[in-house]
Amino acid sequence: MKRPIVTLLCTLTAAALLAGCGPDTDAVPAVPESDPTATGESTPSAAPSGTDAPAEQKPALRPLTQGADSAYYTFGQGQGEDGMHLILYAIDYDKQQAAPGCTKAGCSHDTPDCEAWLPDQNYRTIGSDGQEVFTLCTVVGSDDAFLESTSLSGGGVQTMATLPAREGQVYDWTLGAADDEQVCLGAVHYDAVIGSGKPMIPAAAVVSRADGTVHLYDAPDEAAAARPDGATASTTFAGAEGRSLYFLVSLHSKSSDTQSGCELWAFDVDSTRWHRVSGFAGGITNAGTEYYEVTRSARPGQGKTVIHVDKAEGSIRTVDVTTGEESLLCTGLPGAPGKYDSYDVTRLQNWYSVVVSQRDITTQQSQTRWFLVPAEGGDPVPVDLCQYSDARGSQPVKLMDECGGMFYCQYDITNEPYTGVGKDGVAGTFDNYHLLYGLLRVEDALASRPAYTEVFVE
Repeated sequence: MKRPIVTLLCTLTAAALLAGCGPDTDAVPAVPESDPTATGESTPSAAPSGTDAPAEQKPALRPLTQGADSAYYTFGQGQGEDGMHLILYAIDYDKQQAAPGCTKAGCSHDTPDCEAWLPDQNYRTIGSDGQEVFTLCTVVGSDDAFLESTSLSGGGVQTMATLPAREGQVYDWTLGAADDEQVCLGAVHYDAVIGSGKPMIPAAAVVSRADGTVHLYDAPDEAAAARPDGATASTTFAGAEGRSLYFLVSLHSKSSDTQSGCELWAFDVDSTRWHRVSGFAGGITNAGTEYYEVTRSARPGQGKTVIHVDKAEGSIRTVDVTTGEESLLCTGLPGAPGKYDSYDVTRLQNWYSVVVSQRDITTQQSQTRWFLVPAEGGDPVPVDLCQYSDARGSQPVKLMDECGGMFYCQYDITNEPYTGVGKDGVAGTFDNYHLLYGLLRVEDALASRPAYTEVFVE
């Protein structure tokens, strides 16, 4: 069978920056942004009503992440009559293959009639709630941004809403969660020219499924105002739990980029109120080797887990975003206290993948070790599977997702040289690298057996 060769685009959870400070406060009602010139339509000032049922009876929001049910969603690049364009692809765990997200029989996937067709190459992030696939589209070279949706039962890509934009302001957007009536996004906006005293404002956007109306709710001043000691802050969307969106705010001292502390902030979709999670301490004892972060995660229902890493101690703790309570995940990881050492953590369905990198800046030599840690906690299991290894170091297999006892991973890099003419007009042989993606059973990974089933090539 001929394997599909397409170009994957990196889909990153959007991270944004903000500055702010203040004591714990009671929940603060947010004021919705209502600007017809920003949203492109008349937006009522009242908050979206949601359902008539009490908040405690409403179903939990469905997180929007790349993995849903038995599929993992991503982008490929295709060639149409008008040039290159994007195609929505699904990695099907049951069939162990990749295919465009199109339900039309006999479709060639190279015309706008294809349900998986995206007519441009603008930057997009992707997420699904198991019923639809959503994409956030940022138009290259402009401030325009759109929320798009694709039903898994067919119908093609539809533009759901134009996201707010104001002259002189920069917006960064993150896919959040959805229910049957609305889609929720994380956001931050700030002056295009950042200067002293200009706050970066975290916000939550609620998009009506009925008419595409967008309500933007800024966080209170305690989270958005400039810090009195000159410290800076950054924020990362930390997932959805129940009917709330959560954000991790990292504080940095004025004289250093080292994390000095953290806060957790929550936005309740039904009351449209912000509050700081009071049970979260967020303290840093060993600046430089200890920090909080949001892990990558590709499965709905997991959220994007906040973790507390201590590289000197070789330990990881998980944080419950709803209460702020910390639990020990593991100890016994290799210590990596150096400035150029790092832990790279991915939250999977039943495991955490931890890649520990140690680098000697003098010799340029690096050592990379890969571990799997049970999601409920336990001892790290070393795994010896690499994409490549050379005199300067190695690159472990990269786990992207987990479903039904299998990992979806980037497992190899191949080179297929070709003969052609370079930009200087001289004929020669040129490298042509491909990234190979496939499925690997969990038991094979734990045993370091390279038993991959290839499903996708970049």
